[in-house]
Amino acid sequence: MAHLVVLSISLSTYLVVTKLGCEMAVTVPRDSRTVLDCDVLIIGTGFAGSFAAYSLAPQYGKGLCVIERNARDGGRILDVSEYPGGPVFAMGAKRIMSGQTAINALAHELGIPLEVVGEETELLKSRGSKDGKSSTITGMLEALTALPGEELVEHADFATLLRWQFGEEGKAYFDAATPIRYNGGVSSAAILDRIAANSGRWSSTQRSVYPIGGMSEFITRMQVAGKAAGMRVFHSEPALAISTSRMGFSVDTPRLVINTPRILSSMDPLAFQGVSGNVAESVKMSVEFQGIVSVPWVTVTAWWNERWWEQSELYGNRTFTAVSSYDSCFREMDIAVHPYARRQNATRVVYDRGGGGTCIDMWRLLIGSGEEPASEQLIREVLKDLQQVFYDVHVPRPRTVKGFIFNNGGHIQHARSTKTNHEVLQWSMRPTPYTNFALIGEAYNIRKNYKGCLVKYPHYLTLDEVEKFQASPLDVAVCSVQKSGTTWMDSIISGILADGDPGVYNDGVSISIKFPLLCFCKPNQRPEEWLVNLMKLMPPGRTFNTHLSYDALPASLTASGAKKVYIYRNPKDTVVATYYHNIFLPRMQFNGDLADVVDSFVKDRFAFGPYFEHLASYWKRRHEDANIFFCSFEDLKNDFEKTVARLAQYLGKSLTAEQIAVIHRETDFKAAQGNRLLNRSDNDVHAGGIFDLSKHLFVRNGSVGQWKKEFTPEMNSKMDAWIDRKMTQFPELQDMKFVYE
Repeated sequence: MAHLVVLSISLSTYLVVTKLGCEMAVTVPRDSRTVLDCDVLIIGTGFAGSFAAYSLAPQYGKGLCVIERNARDGGRILDVSEYPGGPVFAMGAKRIMSGQTAINALAHELGIPLEVVGEETELLKSRGSKDGKSSTITGMLEALTALPGEELVEHADFATLLRWQFGEEGKAYFDAATPIRYNGGVSSAAILDRIAANSGRWSSTQRSVYPIGGMSEFITRMQVAGKAAGMRVFHSEPALAISTSRMGFSVDTPRLVINTPRILSSMDPLAFQGVSGNVAESVKMSVEFQGIVSVPWVTVTAWWNERWWEQSELYGNRTFTAVSSYDSCFREMDIAVHPYARRQNATRVVYDRGGGGTCIDMWRLLIGSGEEPASEQLIREVLKDLQQVFYDVHVPRPRTVKGFIFNNGGHIQHARSTKTNHEVLQWSMRPTPYTNFALIGEAYNIRKNYKGCLVKYPHYLTLDEVEKFQASPLDVAVCSVQKSGTTWMDSIISGILADGDPGVYNDGVSISIKFPLLCFCKPNQRPEEWLVNLMKLMPPGRTFNTHLSYDALPASLTASGAKKVYIYRNPKDTVVATYYHNIFLPRMQFNGDLADVVDSFVKDRFAFGPYFEHLASYWKRRHEDANIFFCSFEDLKNDFEKTVARLAQYLGKSLTAEQIAVIHRETDFKAAQGNRLLNRSDNDVHAGGIFDLSKHLFVRNGSVGQWKKEFTPEMNSKMDAWIDRKMTQFPELQDMKFVYE
């Protein structure tokens, strides 16, 4: 007889099943509760809350208080064992990726042993045996992220967008082959923003890394370290009310009244709904909060007497991590391939991240009842679905089955939301009028952007390596928003460093080789071929480009004394240049118009943006970082000699007027258009279909005020309103000069 343990948590209540070591929270009268004064209060011990506690405990010691509504820590990280004291298996998060250097470093810091899995295969049985790393999915993702803004408005619901773009069969394939499985009612713009910012999860270069002892080892060891530093943790103490007080804030729990001047809350929106008090109500009334949708996940784990799936012809010689089929409510089976879990003969026999619908409801019914007939029904349903997938072997009865419902498994924005993911993240840092209160955790960082900079696929794949890049004081980095005159500045600096020698412009080496883009990579390129890794092999004195914002730069680039040259261009001409750049990038499949590009700027959706945030990130550091040189595109157009002389001095060069004249002559736009080394027409990536040079040359126009010929009155009004709004938002930019004609 199979042993079935039914586990289910409703995060909208405080009832937690005792099988998890949790208990019902008993509320006592307020005047009988213990009063605590804390320097900092953290609410929640999921990963975000535990990491915050681990980071702050050495500083605050016993002044740091942590409350958790459950008797256990971890939130969505939940590892369970088949029997008391046995090895654990993941019901929630199960792994990290090899490219996630920060969390891999944290594992090393905490002393967590890791198992790295090499080649993996995810079989999609009912859709042609494809997986989420296939070229088909890569093409679909690229097509989606290149869609113009008007299509995202017209098809605001993501399921509707998929049907419109790929048809019903294409949508079914997309649903089955990716982790993005939302039936409807979620924002297309938010999903695509998340895809662009999180595309690395589909990369074939990433390897799965499994902590021995499960992901809960992170939580346990961070909690142990925090407690050793003196922090106080209180379990089974859900926040009932969060209000302002004389000390700053007052938080009520069933048995405590906590006074504190600072709060970091990692409560997800579902749990937050049940909290009262003027601070909590202020959060719940905001449009950002109301636009967040909690997505339920279902997971059922089974332990077997033998690894029967290895006898199937589907298994072959491949290393399976998942088998998916959307012919029923089966969805996905996760197969343990790392030794620690594989020895348990354990699999996730159900892993449904469908975001609702009849299948979620069915699993909820089977798992949540706890009655013996329902238990048997759950086992029969699992066996039936597995037998349909593994048609060539007999699926035996499992010896143990455990099920769990995560009502807050994931988060996304509703289709009716008017906010971008970036705006939600910014809001979460100060979601109320009250200072020193912030929301942390996955629910509010929906975008998962890179330190405030929207890095799109495939460049996102390189960012962990970019972070490790070691700059030298001899290096020179050209920093910019895309299409602001980056290549022109590259050419000018090349001439300055060569003391005005015209031979540098005809030496057979393309400017793109002399100034590689730090985070550039091709979709299927091996990591050792990424430009950032090739640059690591070069001696100091490197020159390169980056479109990353200041906060997203490698730490060494700001600490080493490397020279940073920031070139910017008025936003209206930048929009026009971006439009023409998009239309000669075949792989973008850009079918929009200039109005779509205007919208991408205004709505902060363009690559490496948002625009004004990017400018402000550098401009506000100009007095504290002596190694930033600012120059506008228009400065170079209107007074080339004076601007280049100033730049040369910054780079340690003293050029004569004749030398500057040579640089001016060689880098003039007409001259550059005729120079294949400056116009990038010699680069093999163009021959490979990256650029369509039949549209126009890479060095296209270079004039100031082209927007006046291209913009409609409506576009100009929209841009003006956006510029006014952003200049108010970033008063530090008032001293930055914009020249529009």
